[in-house]
Amino acid sequence: MNYDLNFFSIIALLISLIMLFINIKNRFTNLRSFSITKDSHKRNSFEFIFIESKTIENHHFAKLAIFNPSSTSLILNCVKLYKIEKVTNKFYNLLGKKYDWKQVKIKWWPSKSSEFTEERFLHQEYENLIVKDTKNIFVQIPGSMERGLHKFEVITSFGEMTHTTTITGTDSSFNLDFKRIENE
Repeated sequence: MNYDLNFFSIIALLISLIMLFINIKNRFTNLRSFSITKDSHKRNSFEFIFIESKTIENHHFAKLAIFNPSSTSLILNCVKLYKIEKVTNKFYNLLGKKYDWKQVKIKWWPSKSSEFTEERFLHQEYENLIVKDTKNIFVQIPGSMERGLHKFEVITSFGEMTHTTTITGTDSSFNLDFKRIENE
């Protein structure tokens, strides 16, 4: 009887060692697969930047650019604008939150043109919703220019991206620093 118990114990130990070996092998395979997927995502991602702004009549216009280095075209679905606003809620102030983002009602349209134009509509610019390499996006902001922080958010078929910047009517230079913050 004791002999049978030792035999089953050895078989259970062998099965456990085989399962451990398979688990370790699968872990390395999964890590390599994750690395390939992450690299592929980086190659297929897009970039979104603020170019310039102007005030025309009683509206403020911002020019943005979207770059798509992927061989797959992306589709522009939506552009949103948020401006920074001081928090007046006492509860948020107790938590240390002093500022919040408030969405601004805007009008936007994509264009091949690099010049600021009058407002365009879907039936005029629907072909420009597809971005193969680069596309300009014009945003019409009602009211006067505010120099505080603004956050532009673009939602595409590849996902969404935000760009936080100040909007001024002066010429912009190229970036001096760049850091990509990835959500993991």
